Amino acid sequence: MRGVLLEVSHEEMIHFLMVNNILMAMGEPFYPAVPNFSEINRRFPIEVDFALEPFSATTIQRFMRFEWPDFLEKDLASDTKHNDPTADRLHGYGSLSELYRQIREAIANIPDLFIVKKGRVGGEHHLFLREDFNKVHPDYQLQVDDIESALFAIDLIVEQGEGCNPNSPKFEQSHFQQFRHMAEALAQQHIIPTGDVIPWNPAYPALRNPTLHYRDGNSSVVTIPETRAVMQIFDECYFIMMQLMVQHFGLTPTASLRRSKIMNAAIDIMTGMMRPLGELLMSMPSGKRGKTAGPTFEIAMPMYIPTPEVACEAIARRFESLAHRARECEVIHSTVYEMFDFTHNSLKIWQKIPSAYFINSFLVGC
Repeated sequence: MRGVLLEVSHEEMIHFLMVNNILMAMGEPFYPAVPNFSEINRRFPIEVDFALEPFSATTIQRFMRFEWPDFLEKDLASDTKHNDPTADRLHGYGSLSELYRQIREAIANIPDLFIVKKGRVGGEHHLFLREDFNKVHPDYQLQVDDIESALFAIDLIVEQGEGCNPNSPKFEQSHFQQFRHMAEALAQQHIIPTGDVIPWNPAYPALRNPTLHYRDGNSSVVTIPETRAVMQIFDECYFIMMQLMVQHFGLTPTASLRRSKIMNAAIDIMTGMMRPLGELLMSMPSGKRGKTAGPTFEIAMPMYIPTPEVACEAIARRFESLAHRARECEVIHSTVYEMFDFTHNSLKIWQKIPSAYFINSFLVGC
């Protein structure tokens, strides 16, 4: 299950980049998409609760609803006798399948939608793509520079998420089917044959929507000072990671992702900083009996800093502050604040390089 979740997460990162490539080909800026869990349920038309909760059959079923295939939506609609004709007019779509279908139709029919020059787009070869896909499309770089490449990106997102054809062997690899099998396996664990068997619980008993500051009745404030300190450090890492992505696409949207030092730094934050801090938070006390804490993902929207040297200095200062704060938390392992130190020192070194070479070497990696 852990492997499936990691694989799906990797593919969702690619979907995130594909959608942004479509937006940027239309002249829109890179969109970091910072979630606000106190507002998102009011804006999202699908009746699925957006929330941070422990891993369980229930949470997996929620993700199944996000990835619900289009052909199942049609079957559901045909079985429903009392459909509300005003629903579509109010929200525009009733499922993600329908939303992607509408996006696809818009891309195919709206004239002069893409303004980027042919071939002047970013992308990456074999970045988090499945082996079977790489064999069929060995030269695919995630690029979007015309209608055909945009439709290809949408179709790939739908195929990997929902599985566009239930008779295709690829359907079993879809996120929907993998979530479905996982939910069935977890539910089976709670069908107890005898009173002596304890159901397997795969997750820490974390709070629902842990937060540092009270927002509404849907969130739970963590009150333990040491835990709150780690949560703040995690959120700062999350912000810097998104800031680095914004900087890459703001300055060099057509550059290679794999060769970009700034994108590699963002990945280092994910794996070497956010991951161990997130795992630590899931085991730390929240202040509520029997409940642990967790990451909040509550950050401000990162904005592009147009001067590379200024961006470098600002980010370096954040890492320097993180290193000091992490050392003050005895529960944080030394490898985390050593990475803070390393990244801070690397940024300070790059600041001393002449501007033109700095841009090419650090931000582009060429």
